[in-house]
Amino acid sequence: MIGDFLSPLEMVNSAVTRFAATGLKGHMLQVIDPAEEDLPFDGRIRFAGVEERDEVVISRVESIRGDYSTRFQGHREELAAIASALGWSFGFHRTDRPPHLALLALFAALSADRRR
Repeated sequence: MIGDFLSPLEMVNSAVTRFAATGLKGHMLQVIDPAEEDLPFDGRIRFAGVEERDEVVISRVESIRGDYSTRFQGHREELAAIASALGWSFGFHRTDRPPHLALLALFAALSADRRR
């Protein structure tokens, strides 16, 4: 599965569990834009959802960067735990890096399963 997996963890877990319940083994690859991970903005920022119509305005976005980073990393660790609990592997890729790195890691993860 390839995606940003920024949905609530319960939704991700439910989706992956449905696939695993059929006997499928797999790999979750989280693809993230650097701005989603680093929150590189300063000042007053309005975030508008693409899928939802809600907007969030933060007056000094730099003041929440540390907490955001902690939550983001925690979310990623939980995604890895979801994958691991189901016997799947997990990796992540940032779009500011060459795509072949993600594809090589994906190939290695899927090839490891075949060697067993």
